[in-house]
Amino acid sequence: MSRCAVRATLGVVVYSVALTGAWAQTAVPAAPPSASSPAFPSQSFVYEVLRQKVRFENNGTGRTETLLHVRVQNDAGVQHWGNLTLPYASATQRFDVLVFEVHKPDGQIVRGDPSAIQDAVVQPEAGAGVFHDLRQKHLTVPALKAGDRLVLHMAWTTHTPVVQGQFFLLHKFADEAIVLDERLEIDIPAGRSVVTAVSPTAPREQTDMKGTVANGRRVYRWQHSLLKLPDASASDNNAEQDQEEAKQPDVRLSTFDTWEAVGRWYARLAAPAAMADSAVRARTDAVVKGLTTDEEKIRAIYEYVSQEIRYVSLSFGVTRYAPHPAGTVLANQYGDCKDKHTLLAAMLGAAGIEAWPVLANTGRSVESKVPSPVEFDHLFTVLPRGAGPQDWVWLDTTPGVAPYRMLLAGLRDKQVLVVPMPPPVNGKDHGSARLMTTPAAPAVANETMIEIEGRVNALGVLDARVRQTLRGDAELLMRIVLRAVPQDKWIDVARGAAEALSLGSSVSDARILNLASPREPLVTEFTVRHAGHLKPTKTGATLAVPFPQQTFPAGSESAWEKRVKAALGGPEIIVRRVRLDLPSGYKAKAPLGVTLAREPLEYKSTYTWRPTACGLSERCGPAPRT
Repeated sequence: MSRCAVRATLGVVVYSVALTGAWAQTAVPAAPPSASSPAFPSQSFVYEVLRQKVRFENNGTGRTETLLHVRVQNDAGVQHWGNLTLPYASATQRFDVLVFEVHKPDGQIVRGDPSAIQDAVVQPEAGAGVFHDLRQKHLTVPALKAGDRLVLHMAWTTHTPVVQGQFFLLHKFADEAIVLDERLEIDIPAGRSVVTAVSPTAPREQTDMKGTVANGRRVYRWQHSLLKLPDASASDNNAEQDQEEAKQPDVRLSTFDTWEAVGRWYARLAAPAAMADSAVRARTDAVVKGLTTDEEKIRAIYEYVSQEIRYVSLSFGVTRYAPHPAGTVLANQYGDCKDKHTLLAAMLGAAGIEAWPVLANTGRSVESKVPSPVEFDHLFTVLPRGAGPQDWVWLDTTPGVAPYRMLLAGLRDKQVLVVPMPPPVNGKDHGSARLMTTPAAPAVANETMIEIEGRVNALGVLDARVRQTLRGDAELLMRIVLRAVPQDKWIDVARGAAEALSLGSSVSDARILNLASPREPLVTEFTVRHAGHLKPTKTGATLAVPFPQQTFPAGSESAWEKRVKAALGGPEIIVRRVRLDLPSGYKAKAPLGVTLAREPLEYKSTYTWRPTACGLSERCGPAPRT
C-alpha cells in the first residue's frame, strides 16, 4: 500500500476488504461541520468526517463504503490531497467513486469529472507478492484551494470471495492527522461465529464487542477522534523503538477459528500447483546431475530457482493466494513469491525432498489469536529435515541473490504459519498447519572487512585503494541494490562508500566482484584521492585514519535515554585494516584507547601502529623515517 494520507487512512480498510468482501448499507453523506469547528491552524488538513461501513455476508461477498470530508487549510494540504491514489483488488472487487466534490467557502460545489479518474496497476514492493492483483484509481481533484473542503464517497464491492464462505478484516483508525469525527461500523450475520481482537490503544467498541443484534444482523460500532497529535520527539522515539515493526491494526476480525483451518484452506489451494510435470522433472534431473547428497541437490535446486527464475508481480487466476502451476512458472522463467516457492517445491519433490510453504508478514508480527490469511503478505519455503524444527532448512528464493539458507532480517525471529503439504514425500505425517518462529540468527554470519592501503604525500594528499568485503545481512541488501544498478553506475556506489569513510568523492577504477555468485563474499574495490588528509598543526600534523563510524539508532541523547529497547541487529564481526605510508620526516603517534562499560553493553578500543620498510610501490628504498 502507499503512504499518502488518504491511503494511510483508507488503505487498511481497502486492504481488508480486498481480502475479505463486505456489503454495507448505503452510507448517508453527513452534512459538513459548522464554521465553529476547531480550526487547528497549524495543520495542513483536518479530517472533519470519516465514516467507514463494512458489511459481510455469509458467502464472503460484500461491500465497504467510505465517506470522507477533509478541510484543506494551506498549500501543503492542497499538494497532499490534489492527487489521490486508491487501491482495490481487481480480481475480486469493483471500486466506484460515488461522490467526488470540492466545497468552496462561499457554498459553490465543484464536482469531479469522470475523466479525472484513471485506473492503473499497482506494483507491490519486492518480497511482498502474496497480493498482486491490486489496481489503483488515480483521482485528480479539480479546483482545490486552501480553505476548501474535499468530499469523497467511495464503495468497494466484493463480487468474488477470496475464501468461499469466509471473511476477515483488518482496520486502523486514522492517526496521522487531526480527526474530528471518525466512525467505523462492521455489520455481520448475527448467527456467524467470529474471532475478534481490538488493540488496547484503540477506541472502545460501543457494546464491548457484543454488538447490537437486530433483523438477523450483528453490528459493531466505534467512534474516534484525535484532537492532539503526539509531539515530534515522542513520535521519533516510538519510531526508533518500533523501527523493525509496522504499526499493528486496531481491529481484527475473522471467521477462521484456528490456524489449522487457515492452513487446510491454503494447502488445498496450493497443492495442485506444486505437482511436477515432465518438464519440471527433466529440468530437475539436469540441475542435480552428478550430485549425490540431498544437501548438494537442495542447494543446486535453490540456486537455480533463486537466480534463474525472475521475480515479478502478476495478476493471476483464482485469487491472490493461488500460485501458477510449477510447469507454467518454469516455462515463463518468472513468477512472484508464491510461484517461485511452487517451482522450488515441485523440483525438490521430483528429487525426493519434501518442501512446505511458509506464510509470513514482512512488516510486523502476526496476531496469533485471530487466525486469518490477511495477516500475511509474503511466502517462502521450509524443508522439514532432521530431528526437529531447529534443524529445518528455511529458504527464500524471492530476493534472487540471497546466499543459501539466508533469510532477510525482517523474516528472522518472526512468527510464521508453516503449512504441511499432502502427501508427504517421505510418508511421514507432520501434523497440521501451525504458527512457528523462524531462526533468529542469520544462516550466513555477518562479517564486514574494510581494507585500505595507501600513501599520504607531503602536501597532505591521500592516494589509496579501498577494498570492502561483505557477508551476511549487509551483503544481501547490497546485492539487491546492485542488481538494479548498471555497471557504468558502479562508480556512484563507490563514491557513496568513500564518503561514508570520510574520503571525499574523488573516486576511480571501481569494481564489484562476485555480484552474481552468492556462494562467495561480495567485494567492492575502488581507488580514492583525497586532498587535505594530512592537516598541519603547530607541532606537526594530524591524520584522520579512515575508519567508518559505528553508530546506534537514536535521534538524540534524550531519545536514547528514554528508549525501552535498542535494535542493534544480529551479531557482527567488523574488521578494519588500514596501511598508510607517511611522508618522510613524520613520526606516528597512535590515539589513546577507550574503555566504556554501561550495563548491558561494553566498548573497548585499542590502537597500535607499526613502522614498515617500504611503501605501496614496488620501489622500496631505505627505511623511511616513521
